[in-house]
Amino acid sequence: MSLPPEEKNTVSPIQMAELLSRAAQAYWWTYNWQSDCFSCSDQLYNLLGLPRATRITYALLSAYVLHDDLGRIYQLIHTLPPSEKLHDIIRFTVQGKILWFENNVTYFPATQERGAYAVGLMHDVTWLCERQSHASTQSPELSMIADYLSRIADMGNISAIYANVQTAIGSIIDTVLIEFFFNRKGQFSSLHPLVPELQALNAADYLSYRAIHTGETILCPTEQHPHAAIRDILTAIEAKNIIFLPIKYQTMTLACLTVAFREDALTSAQHFFLTTLCAHLSLQLHDIFLHRELDEELHERIRVEECNLELQNAIKLEKLRTDFFGNFSHEFKTPINVILSTLELFKIKLSMEQHPMSDDYEKFLRYIRQNAFRLLRLSNNLIDVTKLEYGQIQPCLNPCDLNACLNELVSSVNQYALSRNLTLEYQCDLDPSSSTVVFDQEKMERAVLNLLSNAIKCTARGGHITVCLTRTKTEIQISVADTGFGIAPEALPLIFDKLHVSKTNLLTRPCEGNGLGLSIVKSLVELHRGRVWAESELGKGSVFHIAFPANLTPCAENATLSASFQPQKPGYTRAELEFSWLDCD
Repeated sequence: MSLPPEEKNTVSPIQMAELLSRAAQAYWWTYNWQSDCFSCSDQLYNLLGLPRATRITYALLSAYVLHDDLGRIYQLIHTLPPSEKLHDIIRFTVQGKILWFENNVTYFPATQERGAYAVGLMHDVTWLCERQSHASTQSPELSMIADYLSRIADMGNISAIYANVQTAIGSIIDTVLIEFFFNRKGQFSSLHPLVPELQALNAADYLSYRAIHTGETILCPTEQHPHAAIRDILTAIEAKNIIFLPIKYQTMTLACLTVAFREDALTSAQHFFLTTLCAHLSLQLHDIFLHRELDEELHERIRVEECNLELQNAIKLEKLRTDFFGNFSHEFKTPINVILSTLELFKIKLSMEQHPMSDDYEKFLRYIRQNAFRLLRLSNNLIDVTKLEYGQIQPCLNPCDLNACLNELVSSVNQYALSRNLTLEYQCDLDPSSSTVVFDQEKMERAVLNLLSNAIKCTARGGHITVCLTRTKTEIQISVADTGFGIAPEALPLIFDKLHVSKTNLLTRPCEGNGLGLSIVKSLVELHRGRVWAESELGKGSVFHIAFPANLTPCAENATLSASFQPQKPGYTRAELEFSWLDCD
């Protein structure tokens, strides 16, 4: 198995050995040039008759290698080029018996973290080599195709193997069709370029499928084939018989070799050749499938490591982001509050000195104050969006009179509505006994103020705005309706998305927007396990709805805190912040 150059250094010799040990019932070994030490599977220790604690060096292993093969193994260990896969047959002498091993080796060059090493996967092919040697003495016909078998052994590509198998079988059998039918992890596929019509059939329609499941060779005359479509095709290409040979590795059936031929029957030599060929193919296909699985697992490990690294980087970036907004809150809001405080001190000083301010001074001071509020509102929104994303804002749920809260809130906003020549009305159908509900007063006021601000922004002079409070058996509902510009149907599903800014009537309405307000409203309502939605029609106005459960449970710790601690109020109201845009047109 040869890995892409950029991925070579991601797998250690131990990891590779573990993968091989788990993926294959085979012998594996690794060799470290720096330490001159072999590591190998328990099966190889047992084969050589060595205790597991034995340190296997090149010199020790050489004592077991047949003398004629020592030159090749020296080349294998000492001169293997980087990134090259080497295939060879090596003979071992164990207890006076010669054992044949198919050896597949991959070289991994040295890195800064480790030295160069090689990884090998070995199959015991003694029985196969002995059988092939016997066959060559029994049949000159089989001896002639020995070179084909050796070519197949060196192939690492299924298509190349298929081409050589066609040539080898065709040299001794009058074939008309040769097919591979694969079984990989319970998934069946066919390599059948000659008869593409068969690709449309289900796997169960093939006798190949039956041969894989039973592990038995099936010889079927053409006229007796159970599937009519296949029978017609075989008849058309003049095939008299078709044989299905399972290709098995140990207890696992990897594939089926299908051969359709014109001859009346196979000779014993032809049948022996096909079974011998299948034995060769079992080793090759097992190696190919094993290498694919190892590659997939290695790539998966690399992908997981990359994902973990990306996650760690994302966590670091998010921490930097959180820290930034924390610092932003302090560094940005502090000078704004200093500006506001300075303005108040300036007004107090002027009043104490009994120096009346001119109209221009009054206007300029109002502009400074209002724009400071705008900056403060923007900074608060940015900070709150970040905190809401990370769950750093939790509701303080306490029983409060929602009717009284909304009535006071609408009254405080009425002056802003009147400045725009708008009519603001509050309606409530709750009786006094049912108006006390559990909610976070500060957060709900903020949500409603945001909706009122949007309504005033988007309603032309002379318009009407209505705030309604209703209650069902399960929900408390607050609605803010206006007779404003309305929202386009295509924009309506997006208005609560973060950073979405509506482009409707930008030239005709005196408003600013950064796409945070409605997103914050949605998040604040969801903190109450509620929902928010809007209905709108262009040219007629919009209605925004807030609904949250009527049976929320108070937070005991928050109730205690709110009863014993009253935070210091700034020198301005939330309504002043929310409506800071109003005097800046």
